[in-house]
Amino acid sequence: MTKTATRRHTLGLGLAALTAVGLTTLGFTGPARAADFPTKPITVVVAFAAGGGTDNIARQLADAMQPSLGLPLVIDNR
Repeated sequence: MTKTATRRHTLGLGLAALTAVGLTTLGFTGPARAADFPTKPITVVVAFAAGGGTDNIARQLADAMQPSLGLPLVIDNR
């Protein structure tokens, strides 16, 4: 690869990154922006058995997050 091709590649990536950041800060994030925050309870999947340390931490985090989210968090142990 030549030095010019590498420089063009770097400039192109930089321009793409600046465009993405600019569109995001202006509120143009595409289809994901159209849907507001979910209205159903949020399910948190814990990959370990109920009653273990991971389950206890997940439940404590869910209890702490519920007031700020305004939605219940359901812990699903699998």
